[in-house]
Amino acid sequence: MTTTPTAPTEPARASGPPRIPEGVCVPDIEAPRLDPVADYLLGGSVNSQVDRDFAADLVTEFLHLPQLAVTAASWFCDAAQDMLDRGIRRFLVLGTGGLPITAGPSTLSTLHGAGARLVVVEHDLVTWYQHYLADNAAAGRARVLCVPADQHHDLAQRHVVADLLRGSESVGILATALLRPRGHDLATILSLLDEAAPDSVLAITQLVTDADTELGGLADRFDQKGIPISVADRTAAEKQLRPLRRLTTDTFAYDTHPQRSPAGEIGQVVMTALLTRHADTTPPDGRSS
Repeated sequence: MTTTPTAPTEPARASGPPRIPEGVCVPDIEAPRLDPVADYLLGGSVNSQVDRDFAADLVTEFLHLPQLAVTAASWFCDAAQDMLDRGIRRFLVLGTGGLPITAGPSTLSTLHGAGARLVVVEHDLVTWYQHYLADNAAAGRARVLCVPADQHHDLAQRHVVADLLRGSESVGILATALLRPRGHDLATILSLLDEAAPDSVLAITQLVTDADTELGGLADRFDQKGIPISVADRTAAEKQLRPLRRLTTDTFAYDTHPQRSPAGEIGQVVMTALLTRHADTTPPDGRSS
């Protein structure tokens, strides 16, 4: 793969194709990639034969993976609407997987329709380009960055993200992609919430596994293809999220489907949560006092 250093960090609005953002590698389209694999799992068409072959093999081992992908995509929509209902109009979207851009009425179109200010961070150049082709956000309200997964640890230092987070208004942070790159881990996401206004809200989706089982199975399959995904130890993830206030009574929703291969590998579960660091006035069980 080659790297083409040029200046822009978002799709250009001028005529002609956008230039590749600085420091972003042209993807190897002859190898599977996370976004088109997710696209395939949701029945999309923005994928290649190599993506389809890899995803189809995954599904033979992890039968409920498409169902988990649908759950995550639905959660993306629901969480965004919940934030809008709370009056939030500033959003940091940490990866869309390409799917909401090309599918019918989408989460992004809903946010645009509400007049929200958006910063969308993609790690895949092709997904970023899909924004250029399909995103009709009002100029000055939406920015789409392409940031390699191994550079997500310094997102808060990028001026576009910093400007969004460090204002006085609450921010909705959507980190809801099921197949999130490993470089974009839970600690990194929580650090972004730390930078935002106190009433800001985080929606998280996290693949987790029990501490007393081997990390393997699904994560290993992605590792073998050189596209590692974020899979956290469930106990450790709960500990990281415990200091935050739960905004729904079903904050920790586990879709515990037995995704065991014939070799008896571990089952994966997905954690979803809507959280804030605002002072807690709600008992831990979620009931009003």
